[in-house]
Amino acid sequence: MTSFSGTASGGTDFGNNPHRGIASLNFKGQTLRFRTNPNEIWWTYTLNTNVEQTYGGRVVQILSTRMDDLVIKIDCGRGGFEYMNRVVDFLRNMMVEQRKNGGTTAVFSYTTRRWRMKVYALSVPFQDSVTATVRELEIRFKVQEDLTGEMSRLALSTELARLQDGIGWQKTAYNTPGYDPASFALGQLQAEALRDAAPTAGG
Repeated sequence: MTSFSGTASGGTDFGNNPHRGIASLNFKGQTLRFRTNPNEIWWTYTLNTNVEQTYGGRVVQILSTRMDDLVIKIDCGRGGFEYMNRVVDFLRNMMVEQRKNGGTTAVFSYTTRRWRMKVYALSVPFQDSVTATVRELEIRFKVQEDLTGEMSRLALSTELARLQDGIGWQKTAYNTPGYDPASFALGQLQAEALRDAAPTAGG
């Protein structure tokens, strides 16, 4: 199992800024919109691979990725204790309903990254004190389906880049139909920027 993490523009209230993303949770017609961008979002995934030993060496085929757990860290911000209670109550009721009605999924969406997935609530641990200011909540989900495929694509791209770095393979016109060196170079720069800013490998 491997993990992938990213830091959003966290801790800032949306207000009327059109460049702010919208993170929300929809369950059975009710929507909980987080009033601040997530501080951090990370998820675990499992690769579905096929490994064959050949005369030319070991061949690893990456067939697909399966999303496992999703963790979101948010601040209550100026919403304070009242907002924290509203988030916790929503998730508590959602967990009860999901366990009672045969596993109806909720949909988590984050518009900035085009992330949208069906999830089950696992836990919402938090702590509070009289000196607390932002009151961070860490919400855990089990992913049932990646609806847009964006998170699965990021995970797959990370693994392919890791394999490429390990064996020194490079794309050329001879091994990749329709290969465009300029487009590939731009894609590499974007992938490197994304890896530097976001991913963290784990066991």
